[in-house]
Amino acid sequence: IGNILAFSCYMQRVKLIGPQKASLYSFAEPVAAALISTLLLGSPFTFWDALGFICIFVMLMLLSLPERKTVAA
Repeated sequence: IGNILAFSCYMQRVKLIGPQKASLYSFAEPVAAALISTLLLGSPFTFWDALGFICIFVMLMLLSLPERKTVAA
């Protein structure tokens, strides 16, 4: 029931803010999970974790760029 309720709330919010902003917010979940597990649970933060963070932030920057208009030749 918890998953159904959470997914229903998420889909309702996507309708309100739009899919692009929702995808930007969804990137926060793995970052928050990694930070919480490292800071509170003492899990090691490895090179691969840092590389994953970099990939997430690069994707955030790419998604937030304004859309380019193509010129027909």
